[in-house]
Amino acid sequence: MILYNKRGATTAKALAETMGMRKVRDDRWKDRDGVPTIRWGSSMNIPNDTCTLNSARAIKIAADGIKSLDVLREAGVPVPNTYVVSSAEEIPSDVRLFARLKYHAAGQDIIDCPTHTDSLRAYHMFDRNFFSEFVHTDREIRLHVLGGKVVKGFRKVETDDVTNSIVRSSKNGWGYKVINFETFYPMAIPIALKAVEALGLTFGAVDMACTEDKETWVVWEVNTAPSLNTFTLGLYAEFLRKQLE
Repeated sequence: MILYNKRGATTAKALAETMGMRKVRDDRWKDRDGVPTIRWGSSMNIPNDTCTLNSARAIKIAADGIKSLDVLREAGVPVPNTYVVSSAEEIPSDVRLFARLKYHAAGQDIIDCPTHTDSLRAYHMFDRNFFSEFVHTDREIRLHVLGGKVVKGFRKVETDDVTNSIVRSSKNGWGYKVINFETFYPMAIPIALKAVEALGLTFGAVDMACTEDKETWVVWEVNTAPSLNTFTLGLYAEFLRKQLE
C-alpha cells in the first residue's frame, strides 16, 4: 500500500496505478488499511509501522524547512545560511534574505526581502521568524536519487510566462528541461547523493543551484513526493518494485 499526502496526490495515484498497488491518503487512513510499504511524502505516525521506503521519521525531517537544512549542514552538505529569530533585533541587516515558512511546497511561501526593511515587514506583518540567506546562483537543477544513484536530472528554465526571475518556481512561470547531468553537472552528483543519505531517505528529488561563480552547488531541499513525468514515473516504479521483492 502507498500512503500519500494530499500535496503529492496526483503522482502518488499514478504511481500506484503503474505498480498495481493500493493507495491511501494519510488523512483518510483507518486501522483496517494496515501499514504502508511505500510512503509518498507522508510522515503520518502509524502503529507498528515498518516502512523504509521512505520512513516516516526521514520524511518528517525532510519536510521541516528548518530541521532539514540543519541536518544537511551538519553532514557537510552546502546549504543557505538560515536564521530563526525570536525578535526583530535578531534579523540580520547586512544580507539579503528570503522569509520562509517552516513547512513549504513549490516555493510558494517565499517572501523576497531585498532590504532590511522588507525583512522587518515580513516579520511584523506576516509573522515570519524563519529566514534563509539569498544566494546568487547561476542555474537551478533537480536530481532524482533512487537507492544511492542519480537516475534523472532536470534544469529549471524560463517559459513565456515568467513573472519573477529571483524566485524560480512554477508559480512564477518556471519549468523543467531534461539535462545530461553526468556530462554537464558532474559536481552536483555527489552533493545530491550526500543530501539524500544525510536525511535518511531511500529516494528523493534534490533541488539545488550552482553558485554564480560556478564554484559549488547549494541544496535548497529534498522532495519526498516529487512530481514526475511519464518517463521518470517509470524509473521510480521500476526501482520501488525491486525494493519490494
